[in-house]
Amino acid sequence: MNGFKRKLGSRNVLRKKLGLLSDRPPGFMPDFSNGFSTGFLPPSGKIYPVEYFMGGVASYRKKLFEKIRFSPYFEGYGLYEDMDFCLRASKIGQLYVNTAAQLHHLHEEAGRPNKFNYGKMVVRNGWFVWRVKNPNPSLNVKLKWHAITLLLMTIRFTNTFTTSKRKEAFTEALGRKMGWLSLFFNEPK
Repeated sequence: MNGFKRKLGSRNVLRKKLGLLSDRPPGFMPDFSNGFSTGFLPPSGKIYPVEYFMGGVASYRKKLFEKIRFSPYFEGYGLYEDMDFCLRASKIGQLYVNTAAQLHHLHEEAGRPNKFNYGKMVVRNGWFVWRVKNPNPSLNVKLKWHAITLLLMTIRFTNTFTTSKRKEAFTEALGRKMGWLSLFFNEPK
């Protein structure tokens, strides 16, 4: 993109081999979700149109809040609340990412949920924002979303044997599994 090239990580290489990798540019969600974040945009110093970006580095016009608000679904620790808001905001007007802007976004681990709850949130909140973007997906799109979810869960389970943080990998994978199973009888609203 714009003369820049980025090497894909191993999980995305595997997704590509399985036909589960997005063909949309960074910051645009494919029908089956799980696209490339804006972190995949090249450090070109240019401004790119997007559909979503990370909220910790965002600014919005005040007028936008007269039309939409952050969803109460994400009250408390709200993983993907920024994506939900952006997807709804992008239906009102164009969003942009300025790659010339620089900042440090430091995560505070103490404020995050334990790895089991985090894994559960990744799946349930991911499903929620996917359905904000695509409320009536086709069967093929649904199958792709579930296939990616199961693949990423499996990768996280295998991290139990390949990383020094075995307990974190296992509990997050278990949370992802429970989050995925819970979708069949308790979809997020």
